[in-house]
Amino acid sequence: MNRTLLKQLRDILVRYVKPDCLLGDLTTVDYANDLSHKADQALFIGKAAKDYISETSDLSLSKFYNNVRNFYITATRYMLKKFPFNDELLQHAEVANPEMKLTKDFTSVAYFTSRFTFLVPPEDMDRLEGQFLNFQVEDCSEAPSERVDLFWSYISRQKNANGQLKFHLLARVMCAGLTIFHSNADSERIFSVVTKNKNKFRPNLSTPVLSSIITHKMCLQSSGQVCHSATISQDTLKKAKQATAAKLL
Repeated sequence: MNRTLLKQLRDILVRYVKPDCLLGDLTTVDYANDLSHKADQALFIGKAAKDYISETSDLSLSKFYNNVRNFYITATRYMLKKFPFNDELLQHAEVANPEMKLTKDFTSVAYFTSRFTFLVPPEDMDRLEGQFLNFQVEDCSEAPSERVDLFWSYISRQKNANGQLKFHLLARVMCAGLTIFHSNADSERIFSVVTKNKNKFRPNLSTPVLSSIITHKMCLQSSGQVCHSATISQDTLKKAKQATAAKLL
């Protein structure tokens, strides 16, 4: 995600900023400085706009190019203000990318173990570092490459000549990092489900009951079922009836 954000920023900057100004940290580029800008004819405006300019006379091109620059500057300013560039978590999370295993070091792995201390006991940190160092030189050509979660699932099952798992600690840390939400979309989705269940027609649903309803709904969705087609065992129905009777007494 960190590289994707930087690529988006670069795609905007290259349209109006001189190439020699983009060789360092993109987030520190003096993008609003006129000295960093390309000449009018070098600005990216698209082929259709260039064709129109070449075929039309009496155009106020100076004002047009100034507006183009202002548009790009505004877009860049917004991205730098809103996007999590250089976020520590995103930078360290790149260690889970198999393509970057030779460029990252153990400090990125240790970042997650320090934030989530339950992942690896302190006495196993040396083993974890050893697994990471060996992973960096491991031949992973047979591992699935289409998805990073499948890759680490494969790595977690690899064994050495003695039949022992080679990277179980490392895979545990990487898989835990992959479970961190990229946004609040999932929590917002749950809030939406809550408002659909607890509404003005059912305002007195207690929190435990509402929680149980949503949990059951999520379980059905994860298995590709819907409530009206789900099969309920007789034992579950019996317990539900008994609970209902006990509640009404």
